[in-house]
Amino acid sequence: SAGIPDGDDLLIPIAAGRPDRPKHSSGVSRWQRTGGTWQPVAYEPVTPEDNSIEPSLVRDIDGSLLFMARGRRESGPPLRIWRLARGRTDWELIIHRQRLVNSTPVTLNSAADGTPYMLTNLYQPEFKLPPGVHSDGGISRLEPKGWRGERTTLCLWALNDARDDFETPLLVRDP
Repeated sequence: SAGIPDGDDLLIPIAAGRPDRPKHSSGVSRWQRTGGTWQPVAYEPVTPEDNSIEPSLVRDIDGSLLFMARGRRESGPPLRIWRLARGRTDWELIIHRQRLVNSTPVTLNSAADGTPYMLTNLYQPEFKLPPGVHSDGGISRLEPKGWRGERTTLCLWALNDARDDFETPLLVRDP
């Protein structure tokens, strides 16, 4: 997602790893303008070192930050959203759902009125195509060979007012 202003700084969600660790975390990097260029000055991990991907960051209506990251296919894939309340220093896990989304791209956004929402493909269990059959309705899965996942139906899930779950998804694209 795009950088989120925080005073004179920008907050940008990233996945970051260390050379001596086999897995990376996802978190928030802080950037400052120094000497005419933007430079990263800090990184705060939000997820554990579990190879989380596709981190997104938005500012909620009340000024808190919402951070989302998806786990990898082999871990569910879990979808998790954390909240950093204004004035706090610790991220609180507010949503943790399994099998809400496929192993497909996902992003957290905010509407013009500030309502946070998630945009991703509708969850469809994977299915095995018979040998020799090709489909244009899905993207070939890398492993195991021959599996396909559905990536054409797009849904929008607004977060509820309590920010502990999603409203009923809205279908925004169904080719």
